[in-house]
Amino acid sequence: MTNMTSFKVLSISYKDALVSIRENFTMDEKSIKIFLRNLNELLGIDEALILATCVRTEIYYKSKVDHTVSLINLLKLNSKVQIKNFENYVRHFSGEQAIRQLYKVALGLDSRILGDIQVSNQVKKAYQYCVEENMAGPFMHRLLHSIFYTNKRVIQETNFKDGAASSAYIVVDLTKKFIKNFKNPRVLILGAGQIAENIAENLQELPCEKFIANRTLNNAEGLAHRLSYTALSLQESINDLSNYDVIISAVSGDRDFIITKEKLSKNQFKSKLVIDMSVPRSIDQEVEKVHNVIYYNIDQIDKQSEHVFVRRKKAVGEVIDIMNDAILEFNQWSSEMEVSPTIKKLKETLESIRKKEIAQYLKNANQKEVELLESVTKGVIQRVLKLPVLQLKNACRRGEAESLVESLHDIFNLEKEKSNT
Repeated sequence: MTNMTSFKVLSISYKDALVSIRENFTMDEKSIKIFLRNLNELLGIDEALILATCVRTEIYYKSKVDHTVSLINLLKLNSKVQIKNFENYVRHFSGEQAIRQLYKVALGLDSRILGDIQVSNQVKKAYQYCVEENMAGPFMHRLLHSIFYTNKRVIQETNFKDGAASSAYIVVDLTKKFIKNFKNPRVLILGAGQIAENIAENLQELPCEKFIANRTLNNAEGLAHRLSYTALSLQESINDLSNYDVIISAVSGDRDFIITKEKLSKNQFKSKLVIDMSVPRSIDQEVEKVHNVIYYNIDQIDKQSEHVFVRRKKAVGEVIDIMNDAILEFNQWSSEMEVSPTIKKLKETLESIRKKEIAQYLKNANQKEVELLESVTKGVIQRVLKLPVLQLKNACRRGEAESLVESLHDIFNLEKEKSNT
């Protein structure tokens, strides 16, 4: 089995699962790292990457064995929630399909928001975690660096990333329109993670009082200081929600609602915009029944961005062309990696023959003759090697290397390389 065919992915995404399903399988940094260790210790996988965002949880891994069933079972255990017919929400791919999936996700071709500029950073963070857990080998390193370079080309050569169409931007746009007729509007952001930070940064220029709250007050204070917000503890902020005209929740790691219909109903006399960007959700959808409350969850936010995509859609063809070039180049590298042990063994075998053959002449040779023998015989070996190496690389491009590798092993009696798991 080649490097290509041993690469696989299991995916739970917005395409098959609503946020009510996805929220049960989201992972933070700590749980991602624990899951990576389980992949290694329980399943023997030594190269893997876990991408966990608000719209997808995907496990990319390299193994000869298809671990789909085991991964589904691990996810079920990790979720602590029983979901009927869970397999209906899962997709899995292998080989070039899996590689293409990661390219498409990282470039924003597979995003809920086409060309989402946040997803590239999310992939970089996922890569960082797998490196820190020693779950990135030569294949994963090369693949991710190819993807990052491809994303750079897309930004430089196309209009695909032009314009702000991220979830954070949509939230800011809704907030801006909502508060335009308010006098001294007050905006509260719950959370201090990446999504909350993106929203807070984009809200900076709006004419309003801005507050940021978090369970860990130090995190809120650090972000508030940098962005000129007022920091609050989470409990302090939700004790009297009537103080705020806009409430944006981007907290993580909680399966209980921190804002309920009952909490929001207290002293509710004027219009309020409530946006839940959390996965799992942190605001009970029942709040939309409260008088004068306008409510959005993350799936509804994504739908607001459809009008932004016209220009980006026109650039999709260019992006796919760039991606296809990158995948072709990566595939060639991957194939050549498969034959590199054979090339190495062939070189070692021919070098061993060369040394044995000239050894009998070196005893009585002077320094000049030794140098001449070394130079001439090494040159011959290089010439002999040139054609089979070239033929191997060409066979890789045609997908026909396996039979040639077998022939070289038989002809030169090369020691078979042990394959990795």
